[in-house]
Order: sequence, then C-alpha cells, then structure tokens
Amino acid sequence: MGRPGSAAGGSPPLRVDLLLFDLDGTVVDTVEDIWRSANVMRRGLGLPSLSRQRVRGYIGRGMRRLVGTAIPLSARHRYDEAVGLFWAHYRAHLLDRSRLYPGVMEILRHYRRTPKAVVTNNVLGLARPILEGLGIARYFRAVLGGDSLPLAKPSPDPIFPDPSPSRPRPLRGVRRTPRRPHGAFAKHLVRCWPGQRSLGQGSAFDSR
Repeated sequence: MGRPGSAAGGSPPLRVDLLLFDLDGTVVDTVEDIWRSANVMRRGLGLPSLSRQRVRGYIGRGMRRLVGTAIPLSARHRYDEAVGLFWAHYRAHLLDRSRLYPGVMEILRHYRRTPKAVVTNNVLGLARPILEGLGIARYFRAVLGGDSLPLAKPSPDPIFPDPSPSRPRPLRGVRRTPRRPHGAFAKHLVRCWPGQRSLGQGSAFDSR
C-alpha cells in the first residue's frame, strides 16, 4: 500500500474531518478466533463444527446475532447457553490469532491528529480488549459498540443518535469500510479502503 492522503491525478487530497472505523473484518482480521470459538460453542451443544468460510459470513452484525445464526432452529431453546459458551471461550482467546490488516497502522499514524472513533456491532466488552491488546486503543477518542446505542448498524444512530428530521448535516468524515457497506448507515459517509485509487474529487489513499 502507498502513502495515505496523497493525491491521484494531481487533484488535492480529500479533506478529512473525522475517521470512523469498523472493527471485525476491517481493522482487525478476527475470523480465526471467532471461528474457533463458534465451533467450541457448537461442540458444547453437541453440534458438528462449521467451516471457517461459513462462520466468516456470520461476522459483522454482533456477537449475539452471530451465535443465533451459528446454531440451528432445533437448538434455539439453548440460545442463552450458546451465548455463554461462545463468550467464555472467545473472551479468553480473542487475541490468539487476530491481527491488524496490512496498512491499518500506517493509516492510524498518518491521521494521528485527526479525530477517530470505532463504530462496531461487536459488544464493548470484546471490542475494547481487542483494541487494547493490539496496541491501537490510544488512537481512538471513542468506541461505540452494538450494546452502547439503542440501534446498531446499519442504523445511522451511531452517527446520528437523534432520529428526528432536524438532525444536523451529515458528518464530513471518511469511514474505512468493507466494499459493500450497509445502506442506511453508509449513505451519510464517504467510504474508502486502502488501495482505493480515488475518492470523489480527491484521493484518500494512493495505491501506488
């Protein structure tokens, strides 16, 4: 990855007032630890293991949603037990194999003077230890989790807690995001990812 904030085609870099980061699958590759914890949970319920790829598809809507998706309808009456099994194992092993994606630290350092926050559907009790354990918690002024607001993503509430028509103009920020962000949340933001060549009239990241 090239240098963040450089221009593409001679155009000036995009002005960045705020950086909002997703966590799982965006800043941190957490799939291995989540996959292993999901299968510990399933084995605890007497269920066979799932493939890594299948569990990867469950990530992004929060822990409780992941657990509910990872167990069959026939085991839904054991949902609370499943949550407990997953939580106990994942909390103890959430940094066994999870790593920052390439380029993330470069972005954080480059924009060290720009306000930054994490907006994740993960619960704060898991998100904060991940950020602290990987040494990047100091870069963020705030961490918003799926359990810290009435509605999680894709609701725009993490940015606009007041849903009234009089809400302020959208924040002028850049959110590093997966390439298929959820619509209601994403429409208020300019989206980018490392390696993207251009962004509107400027370039946030230079792929050269």
